[in-house]
Amino acid sequence: MFSSHLKIAIRAILRNKFFSLLNICGLAVGLAGALLMLMYVVDELQFDRFHDKADRIYRMNLSGNWGGDEARGSGSPPPLAQAMLEEFPEVEVVTRIYAPGDLVVRYGETAFTESQILGADSTFFEVFTFPLLEGDEQTALAKPNAVVLTRRAARKYFGKQPALGEILLVGDGQTPFSVAGVVADPPGNSHFDFDMLASMPSFARVKQFDWSWIWLQMVTYVVLEQGASATEIDAKMPALVEKHGKSVIERFSGMSFQEFESSGGRWSFAPQLLTRIRLYSAQVGNRLGEIGDINTVYLLSVVGLLLVVIACMNFTNLATARSAQRAREVGVRKVVGSQKGHLVAQFLTESVILAAIATVLAFGLVELFGKAFYSISGKATDFNLFSNGWLVVAVFGLPLLVGILAGSYPAFYLTALKPVEVLKGRLSPQGGATLRSLLVSGQFAISIALIVCTLLVNQQLQFLRDKDMGFDQENVIVVSNTERLGDRERALKTALLNHPEIASASFCSGLPTTGSFGDFYEPEAASVENFSLSSVKGDGDFLQTLGIELADGRSFSKTFSTDTQGVLLNQAAVDFLGWQGPVGKTLVYPGHNNQELHVIGVVKDFHFFSVQQKITPFAIFLFESDTYTLSTNYLAVRVQPGDLAATLDLIKAEWRALGPAAPFDYTFLDQELGEQLRQEARLRTVFTLFSSLAVFVACLGLLGLAAFAAERRTKEIGVRKVLGASVASVVTLLSREFARLVLLANLLAWPLAYLVMSSWLDDFAYRIDIDVWSFVLAGGLALAVALLTVSLQALKAAVMNPVKSLRFE
Repeated sequence: MFSSHLKIAIRAILRNKFFSLLNICGLAVGLAGALLMLMYVVDELQFDRFHDKADRIYRMNLSGNWGGDEARGSGSPPPLAQAMLEEFPEVEVVTRIYAPGDLVVRYGETAFTESQILGADSTFFEVFTFPLLEGDEQTALAKPNAVVLTRRAARKYFGKQPALGEILLVGDGQTPFSVAGVVADPPGNSHFDFDMLASMPSFARVKQFDWSWIWLQMVTYVVLEQGASATEIDAKMPALVEKHGKSVIERFSGMSFQEFESSGGRWSFAPQLLTRIRLYSAQVGNRLGEIGDINTVYLLSVVGLLLVVIACMNFTNLATARSAQRAREVGVRKVVGSQKGHLVAQFLTESVILAAIATVLAFGLVELFGKAFYSISGKATDFNLFSNGWLVVAVFGLPLLVGILAGSYPAFYLTALKPVEVLKGRLSPQGGATLRSLLVSGQFAISIALIVCTLLVNQQLQFLRDKDMGFDQENVIVVSNTERLGDRERALKTALLNHPEIASASFCSGLPTTGSFGDFYEPEAASVENFSLSSVKGDGDFLQTLGIELADGRSFSKTFSTDTQGVLLNQAAVDFLGWQGPVGKTLVYPGHNNQELHVIGVVKDFHFFSVQQKITPFAIFLFESDTYTLSTNYLAVRVQPGDLAATLDLIKAEWRALGPAAPFDYTFLDQELGEQLRQEARLRTVFTLFSSLAVFVACLGLLGLAAFAAERRTKEIGVRKVLGASVASVVTLLSREFARLVLLANLLAWPLAYLVMSSWLDDFAYRIDIDVWSFVLAGGLALAVALLTVSLQALKAAVMNPVKSLRFE
């Protein structure tokens, strides 16, 4: 019996090639897009789940309030790990990771700047599941000056030669490090990446601050015992901080611990499950890598689901449209003895076969365009859709479900009709018209909503790109790690300024995109006793080089020797402190023996951090100041517009003349700033792609329905033409119904798109206002595309010879 159903189904598909092709293509494109989106979403949700103890690993995040300023972050102090291990029986093992920044690593005559080098405790491999290919997990990171390389790093330095026991020279001091192990390359779905793991005792700076509970340069991870609860850790943490960090907090807050707490102060560390770090760290960040956003995952999941819904609507619509043409076939077959069950099985078989063909084609499209999508979305290319059993069931079960649902109308509705009525032509040709109208409106409502979202995402991204940063980012080359030149570091700036291609240059400790220093300060006669202040150090040319404008006072000058104790504040800091006439006011820095710093000027607000974030209090200290010391220096070089490549070669030449053995690292400031909006740019591209797919699939369905409508009204069109109707009037007649459906879809789409985008835009400190024109443009675009699609088919029917039309049966 099944073979009979199969033969008849194949004949029916081949007999209606045009409609079968539309059905298959629409469903295939929709499924392919949904599969790509599913792969993206699943990959995001799978971050860090490859670790054996993933369900028991927690990162300890700062959760505090200092001077009325909320402090949250992924950093933690050096002594926290040991204190937790000693005080909390719920803790099985702890480990810390430290990011020292870029380090020069040499082997023989080769030298590389390594940005993916991390310091790690000896317990690193007890916490994380990164397979060690060579070496001993227990001892690899136990001794000072030991390093574990990833497989890719080992190949980079040693080729095919054994790496174990080899010596690498690390840092400007060329400290010898022994290779104690080789580890498998971290997978793409890890929240941190690395090429080298150096033993924690190798870093003197960590040991220097092993007493401090406010030096937050570590990232601490704990593994809880089986059955232990993170809630218990959270409840015990305030008492642990008071016991071990009380004296430090009192020293830097300038008040007793009880006064600190009674004034609203809080200093604690909250556990965050490892598998939630990737998508739930918007408030705390990730010191070791990028973060994602669960809202983006939700949004893209909905987009993928909507694409499937559109494809299924399209499939069902065409199935119901063609079913009326097969009513007489059903009547004849019932007269000659076919049972209802056999007819139902026949229609469902045809529908499932079409869906199965579409699924195979969808997998082909995924294979064909998968790498391009990976590139757009920034995903690794090694993701396997079939790595999860439930995904396999979902992928192969969906076509079966779609086929059954789409075939249900013709299967159960037509087979229930009385043969006599069907054969006498009493079946209404409008059968299923209401359902088809609803499906068309639903398809275009989803498409219009996606177009609106795409337009608004584009507008927001362009708004952020065009926003005044408060400084001039164009034509600025950032030379990194100038401390590698040693005592010839200052000579680089002098040499560059002798060239007319160089407009200005400034040494600094940080720039937008490179990071800043942050600590707590006590202001004179302000509305708060202490507050958190981010800062960089820059020389007297810093403002000129970056184009930052003064609002009050003066900049640093060589004529004032006291400027080493001076500070420039931004307007946001002055407003936060409530100062009137800030120049001459004093800040006290408890972190440097209560050093007094005098405000010499106020700069206009500028975006040192991401343009997505609100501007917060910020300071600039003189580069020569001893208020704090950082390991990396930068030289910001403003060049004259023109031949940028030639100017860059000039800078390289001056560098090599001073330090021929030191690697030369540089970036362009505007390009680095553009990277801050990378995630939003990806979202824009993905939205544009999938809204285009949605419109394409909807138009395929519309084309089929228009062809069906024209075919159903062939005789009517012939009569109208004989009676003098013009081609334009016939096209209008066939297009008018579909235009009404698309206009109705706008009423459904606009409120939905408004609610979704309002929620998304609320995450931005600076955002666009949603205007009506985005909705009008999306609706107009959808209407134009729909009318163009329908008009092509209507025009074909309108120009047909009326003699042939009147003979049509």
